[in-house]
Amino acid sequence: MIIITKLRVVVVLFLCGLLCHCNRNTLFNECQTIDNVGWHKDSTCTFLVNVTDTLHANKVEIIIRHSGTYPNQNLWLFIETISPDSCLHKDTVQYILADEVGRWKGSGIGSIFTNTFVYNDSLVFKHQGQYQYNITQGMRYDYLEGINTVGLLITQENRGKK
Repeated sequence: MIIITKLRVVVVLFLCGLLCHCNRNTLFNECQTIDNVGWHKDSTCTFLVNVTDTLHANKVEIIIRHSGTYPNQNLWLFIETISPDSCLHKDTVQYILADEVGRWKGSGIGSIFTNTFVYNDSLVFKHQGQYQYNITQGMRYDYLEGINTVGLLITQENRGKK
């Protein structure tokens, strides 16, 4: 059992590494592993993004890796963004992880499935500095089982074009 858990962690870290090395004009790419007990309703994944470009549009995506034992078809998330000028923006989003007959969406290796969802497809940052993204699960569980990794990917769109 311990070997399987260690193997899962290695696979997740390997996939995170692959995503980090893709040449997609990546501004930010980070994944955080969720505790094996489950994603506690009060546990927040925090991502700190340093922004220097306020001219180009960016695509912001949420990466979710889950096991085949995830108990739901969907996933509700609460996303907070705090800008360098301390402006707070809150969102509640729902992402669908399985179709109506229970087939998992996304790509999978073994029993781990990876989904990348567009959160904002044309964000132009208003200020230079550090933006903070806080992501918490919005499901009705004290501990949400089956979510392995939560990530944030920001890529610059139309880089080099005017």
